[in-house]
Amino acid sequence: MAALFRIAAACTLLVAGCGSSQPPRLPEQSSAHVEASIRDSDVVDLTHGSPTTTLGELRLRAEACNGVDLHPEYRELQVAQLIEFLHGSGYELSETRARVDLSYLDLKTPNGPVRLRVATLDSSRAAGRDLHEAILQHGEGSWGVHRSNLAVLAPSANIEDMVAFALKSRLACWGVLTVAGRDDDFVVPGGYSEL
Repeated sequence: MAALFRIAAACTLLVAGCGSSQPPRLPEQSSAHVEASIRDSDVVDLTHGSPTTTLGELRLRAEACNGVDLHPEYRELQVAQLIEFLHGSGYELSETRARVDLSYLDLKTPNGPVRLRVATLDSSRAAGRDLHEAILQHGEGSWGVHRSNLAVLAPSANIEDMVAFALKSRLACWGVLTVAGRDDDFVVPGGYSEL
């Protein structure tokens, strides 16, 4: 009986530790070319700078978003426009509609599947606020992008893997890249931006 109790207790702890309260993790990424696309935010020297992934200092180099329209988006967007962008970046994906205003995009990547949560909101301001709140709820390591009225929450990751995936997928160029710190979030400049 005591052995059965210990097994039940161990199973309970295992389930509690691996439950759905843990945010999904981004599969490990190859960060071989990240240093060539990032730099510090030294305002004295905006063209060069040293590669850094320190939050608050991290900035994308202008070349990281070559070929992507970085003009602010003022029209209302649909999830289909993000899907088209991701297809253009070379991703196969499937969409699952959870609600009228919420979709999940499951991307096939060489390192494993990546699920993006896409919320469709009423305005750019609401999308930015929704992403900010989602990032703070998920905590350190969470990140996402927003563009116009769409907010995209990506799986949590360490900063190097997040930057590598945001650059490879070009999400950092499609939307405002926002990353969680310890108790706040940081917008990474150099890619797409909205005022």
